[in-house]
Amino acid sequence: MSNLIAELKSSEPSVVCAAIDALETVDPEALKTNIVDLLLNSNVWVRSRAARAMCRWDRSEAIRYLAEMLFSKNKTERDAALNHSLFFPFNQIEALLLKYLTVENEPDMIQKAGLVFMANPDIKTAFRLYEAQNATRGLRSDLINSILMGVLGSLYKAELEKDVPLILLKKIKLAYEEKRKKIYIKHFSSLLGSEDAEIRLNAAIKLCDLIRTNICDVSFIIKEFLVSEKDENVANKVRQYLESFSINIDSKKIENPEQRKILYASVTIDNYSQIISPLLPDLKKMENSEQILILHFIEEYGSKEDAKYALSLLDSGEDSVKQAVIEAVCKLDQDALQPYLPELIKSESDTIKISAINAYSLVDKTQALLVLERMMNSVKSQQRKNALFCLQNLDFASVGDILISSLKREKDKEIRDELLSVLYDNANEEIFYDLYFQYKNMKKEEQETFEPFLTNLSDKLAVQNPGKDSKYYWDEAESRWNEERNIIKQREAYRLERVQLLRDDNHDEKIALLKFTFVCHSIGFLITLIIWFGFMAPNAWIKNDNNNKVWVNKTEKKELFPTEPISIKGVVEDVSNQHRQAMLTDESGKKYLLIFNEGDVLPEKGKDFSAQVFVEDYSDSVYTAEVLVIF
Repeated sequence: MSNLIAELKSSEPSVVCAAIDALETVDPEALKTNIVDLLLNSNVWVRSRAARAMCRWDRSEAIRYLAEMLFSKNKTERDAALNHSLFFPFNQIEALLLKYLTVENEPDMIQKAGLVFMANPDIKTAFRLYEAQNATRGLRSDLINSILMGVLGSLYKAELEKDVPLILLKKIKLAYEEKRKKIYIKHFSSLLGSEDAEIRLNAAIKLCDLIRTNICDVSFIIKEFLVSEKDENVANKVRQYLESFSINIDSKKIENPEQRKILYASVTIDNYSQIISPLLPDLKKMENSEQILILHFIEEYGSKEDAKYALSLLDSGEDSVKQAVIEAVCKLDQDALQPYLPELIKSESDTIKISAINAYSLVDKTQALLVLERMMNSVKSQQRKNALFCLQNLDFASVGDILISSLKREKDKEIRDELLSVLYDNANEEIFYDLYFQYKNMKKEEQETFEPFLTNLSDKLAVQNPGKDSKYYWDEAESRWNEERNIIKQREAYRLERVQLLRDDNHDEKIALLKFTFVCHSIGFLITLIIWFGFMAPNAWIKNDNNNKVWVNKTEKKELFPTEPISIKGVVEDVSNQHRQAMLTDESGKKYLLIFNEGDVLPEKGKDFSAQVFVEDYSDSVYTAEVLVIF
């Protein structure tokens, strides 16, 4: 036994991994005692093997280590993580792997991750793969499609599904379209009641598009809107847009706009080039309603060559036109749209922001998720609503953790109900257990309000999984909760944040482990800075001369601040539980607005506090910093 323990310190990685394999069988406790040294090993294969071994006694922390390696900048580290992911419970890492598929850039790594899915075929997983495929573009999308077809093939060959793969794919596609349609209608119908006339107009036109494309008949919604709409200018524009594609064909002439509208109802992929293509050079001269209609035709049937005509309309004053341009060009030529995204995302129009962020997510999904997560923390409810709609347009596996985290602090009933609805529609066992943990951390009165939702959720899961009743999920959740509480007491020695601090002093490696990656040389990073610091940064609260809390917008000129994690120590001047922030003055008199992660225990006002932080911003003599490790 002593020989095996000695081999854990071998300079040969294969020997260390073999020793780990042996100790897992004969003396797991000895392995646990040496786990910190193994997690500090310079070889990524040893570290990944150690994380896999940790799964034996602390599964949730082991999965955190797996996630750290999966999203590393180091390809070898990602490769090692994928190799060992086969040994983790698939249902607990499925969402992690799905998110990985949509951000990985190396084709061979995507294919390797696909093997894990093919080894665990399930029709629900197939649906989530289809979601992931639609949340990306290009080669990555093609590779995910190959994985999806492999999973469907496995289901058919194993006789787990009776339908052949192509029929299964068709059913999944229909279910996906129904889901998206529901989200689309719900969102834009809610905007019809906005106080802003421009928002109502854009929402009505988006709903009219469902009628135009025969996706769904929402005529009754539009009719009710036109009856109640008090702004005659808005009502007339909606009527004109409806007329532009609802007039019966009775003429072949296209000499003027009114005659052209007659033909628009007959446009298909077969006659697009005969009817629409000749009109594109004069697109800028047309009325807005006609421009929008043609932009939709370009999006459906056009080519990259047509995208340049669409881009020429970006200087239009109509938000609805710009939105249609973004959606059309995003589909046809993402590269051509990319240079325009920074300005479009800074638009004062919420509809333009939403379309631009959706387009941005296809260019750089990691950074888009960063932006949307920050938007969900905004003090402005409309920002959070917009972010929630954008998140729903992405694959659930990539956004589920953001939604669950947002639910913890959301106080707006409308947004909270929408969050619960999204989580209910996409729920699986792991979602239930995550929400149960949240439920256990609530106050008694909050638990009483939240419990009916969990009951409905467990009932739904019981229907979906014959053989398991609702009580099974509650009992399993309570068992996991007790297990987690017992483990927390002994986790301090090997928890991820502590091990990070113990690793060698490598700047790039440390920064790569931060929740938000600031060391990035891509256009995605530059756009994120523009988005975040330009207009989406949540307002910081400070005290004014009258000792009252006031909100200040952090958009002033940026000062130089540390680019590496630093340690600070000082007195807590104030605490905001709602926003998970605290104001601290350090020993030198510098002020820090500290942003805490979920799970961190907030300090008490007036108490001493020390932590390692990463400074993100400086304005109004206050450093804004994210708390990494609390000392």
